[in-house]
Parts: sequence; structure tokens; C-alpha cells
Amino acid sequence: MRRSLIAISGLLLTASFALAGEFHYETRQKQTGGLTDHSIISISREENGNYTYHFRRGLPDYVQEELHTFNAAHETIDTHVVNAQDGTDYTLKREGHTLIIKGKLKGRIADQTIRIGKEPFFSFPKFNLAAFILQRRKQVAFWALRTDTFKLYKMIAVKTGRKTIQLGGKDANALEIYMTTDNPLFRLFKRYYYFRPSDGMFLKQEYDDGRVRELAE
Repeated sequence: MRRSLIAISGLLLTASFALAGEFHYETRQKQTGGLTDHSIISISREENGNYTYHFRRGLPDYVQEELHTFNAAHETIDTHVVNAQDGTDYTLKREGHTLIIKGKLKGRIADQTIRIGKEPFFSFPKFNLAAFILQRRKQVAFWALRTDTFKLYKMIAVKTGRKTIQLGGKDANALEIYMTTDNPLFRLFKRYYYFRPSDGMFLKQEYDDGRVRELAE
């Protein structure tokens, strides 16, 4: 199954589009600079206007692969996740107000249907938010799913302004996004993310445990 994902991605990348290419991200310990993870995201645009994001993560052999299909508004249409190391191989598709999941999660059968509201579903928020970054509106609400439990959350992302960040040891202009759960009584998840204002590309995030993930340019 992993080979099929790679083959599909390779075919899609033969064309050149405005938001397309291969990008590398590194996760390091902030204090020591030690590398803890490396990932590659390959982005392509199909003739029908949809976007395909092929994601590979993990040192040293990219144990997890994900293939996400977004519509022109960067809302998730479907997703395929494979992790041969922990026995995960499932597909997820949105149909109306339903998420349909089929396959295996950590070796166990995953066959679920989950009801969601009218808001968009973001399977990969760091990249789903690209369209929102380029829009004038200040806030967006969306549905997101924990990939290890399939627990559904309604989330909000809020633009908090332009910032100068360090990217690869150099100053970079970025748009800061604050992301949390929509329910103010259950805001355990709080994160800040940084995006390139010109095209909505995800640039950087800092974790609570001292790790930093950023685009390696």
C-alpha cells in the first residue's frame, strides 16, 4: 500500500502549479538543536482544481505516510494514512455531514461513521489553513480528528498578526495563527503556528516540550 501512495504522488508531481513542490521540515530540540524528526511534504494541484498533499514522516525510514486530497478551498475531501510500524492503514472520506473511516488503526479494525457539522473538515490543519491565510477574515472554525483515537473536535484558528520569526537562523516575516478548541470550557489544546503570508505555506511551530518544527530552506 505504501508503494501505491508513492506512485500516485509521483504522477501528480509531473505538472507544475502555483502551490506545488517538495518541502522538507525538521523538528529539533530548541536548547540543544538535536534533530528528532524529519518530514517531507509533496504538494500538487490536479486538473480539476483539487490539491494533493503527500506527507512522509519519521526518522530514519519515514514510517508514516499520508495522502490528503483537498478541494480548491483547501477543505479535506479524503485521506489515506499508512504506518507499517504500528499496523495502521485506513482511509477517511467526507460525505455530507459524515466522516467515513475504513481500515485499521494500530492493528485494530477501524470501521466508523462520524457525524459532523457544516463547517469544513481539516485532516491536516497546518496545510488546510493555506487558503484561510490568504483571506481577509480573521477567524475560521473547522472540524479536526485525533489520528490516534478518532476523537472529533471542533476547532478555531485566529489570526493574531504579523511576526518576525527565526527560520533557519534568519529573520522571516510570518503570520501568527492561534489555534484552540471551539468550546471555551475545554481549551486544553492551545497552539501557535506561523505561516508565510504570500502563499499560506506553513513555516514553524513550537511545542510545549521544547521541540521546534520548521521549514528547512
